Amino acid sequence: MEQDKIQHMVEQFLSGKLSEEAHKAFDQQCREDPAFAEEVRTQIGIHLGIRRASTQSLKSHLKEDFLSYPPNVRSHPARQRILLSVAAVIALLLVIAGIHQLFFSTPSSEQLFASYFELPPGEGVRDAASDTEQVWLTAMDHYYQEDYAASIPLLSQLSTEAPFEARAYFYLGICYLMLEQYPQAQQALQSVPSESVFQPDVEWYESLTYLREGNHIVAKEMLQTISQSDRHIHQQNAKQLLEALE
Repeated sequence: MEQDKIQHMVEQFLSGKLSEEAHKAFDQQCREDPAFAEEVRTQIGIHLGIRRASTQSLKSHLKEDFLSYPPNVRSHPARQRILLSVAAVIALLLVIAGIHQLFFSTPSSEQLFASYFELPPGEGVRDAASDTEQVWLTAMDHYYQEDYAASIPLLSQLSTEAPFEARAYFYLGICYLMLEQYPQAQQALQSVPSESVFQPDVEWYESLTYLREGNHIVAKEMLQTISQSDRHIHQQNAKQLLEALE
């Protein structure tokens, strides 16, 4: 998709002008097309950068306006008219700032989640000789079909079966996240053994559960930890998301 078209979609997305159908299509493409999702994150970063730069410029101009008036103006006979004029200018600038803030407002938790979340691909097994492996394949079939509610009881069963414990808890957390059951998602992800190969993904997706839940304090703490780990596979995304949450 051409960059200008993506930019237009992002502008519509951030301003809340996408229809429900277009919003669903946008979310789905972010999940399924990594290149598209990366360009979306870039465009959101551009919007946030413009907003921060313009807001800082406005603050600087306000400060300069205040400092430009010499002290003796305060004792001038016409001080009331001067102060009223200054107040009127400041009020106008604040109105402009309010409009600017509205246009370049920070994306919501839902918008940021949609931009940064990518559904983890399911995992198969080499063969399905055992009953446990058959259960895993059935759970993954439901997962692929986005029937997360059907996958949950099977993954819960597998969470106590070696060697499926870590991966079962991980995908269990993702299923709960997709069903917007955030405490259950967090509990499942926290149950993945810390030495598991899934741990980097666990940390990233757990931070997204708090983001989607609207708990920015915990989300930022987790993202800060990830962003400070040079070898973390999600370091760059964590840095970008932290910047978007400022």
